[in-house]
Amino acid sequence: MTHPRWLGILCLLTLTLACSSRPAAVEGRLYYTVQDRGHFRIEWTDPLGVGVHQVLGGEEEARSPAAAPDGRSLAYLRGSPPRVHVLDLITQSDRQVSQTAETVSRASWDPTGRRLAYLRYPRRGKVRLVVQWAGGEAEILHEALNLGFPIFSPVGSRLLFSESDYSGEVRLLSLRLEGGEPERILTGATQPAVGTTGTEMAVILDEKLQICDLYTRQCRVLLDQPGISSPTWSPAGTQLAFVREGQVWTVNPDGSGLRQITRSAIPILDVSWGKGI
Repeated sequence: MTHPRWLGILCLLTLTLACSSRPAAVEGRLYYTVQDRGHFRIEWTDPLGVGVHQVLGGEEEARSPAAAPDGRSLAYLRGSPPRVHVLDLITQSDRQVSQTAETVSRASWDPTGRRLAYLRYPRRGKVRLVVQWAGGEAEILHEALNLGFPIFSPVGSRLLFSESDYSGEVRLLSLRLEGGEPERILTGATQPAVGTTGTEMAVILDEKLQICDLYTRQCRVLLDQPGISSPTWSPAGTQLAFVREGQVWTVNPDGSGLRQITRSAIPILDVSWGKGI
């Protein structure tokens, strides 16, 4: 017969091993776009890839989700040509935000969840970077030949975006919302995603996923794998998600814990990491 003391130790050891074998739980939802037979829809899964849930699809032609800071709302593109919409994930009420006849890009939220930034593409002329209060007028902040979609910095009143000129040189720029000329941050970097502290930024640079310090401008390679796109931080800023080979992956900021999250039979186009509701 097993002695009670050894039985207790055995149970504790078994419990410890079981807990250590489980992936660490991470809060939130991973929203992403899939294109099935020419039609777009938005789905979400949890950060461990457990369960797939459709958010929008069918005739909505919904794509390019962007989760609001509080997790309650989702900005996305809808229709053809696309328009910026906001869906309340609690009430399911939906409203169109962009009122322009021009084609628009994926939107991003400011840290307060009260403003959206996106690009407008006229048939002729320069691409326009605009900021819009929810339900308000859109203000044009910058115009250029070719722009990459903007994101807000979580600290300070700044927008980050990429711009390329006639020579093809790509620059990552920072622009104050109060106005003024954009400031160059990095050359060759695109698809910025700023961490919750406002000091670290994930970018695609030299076809690699890199982490850069916004103040020193020093970068380090996080993943040297081709085809990575759409980096997005977890709500707590402890992990990154991105798209590679048509699937969503996550990784820790030190490069450890690389994990494939989705197993979609249809390629995934982009991803946004939002809070749970």
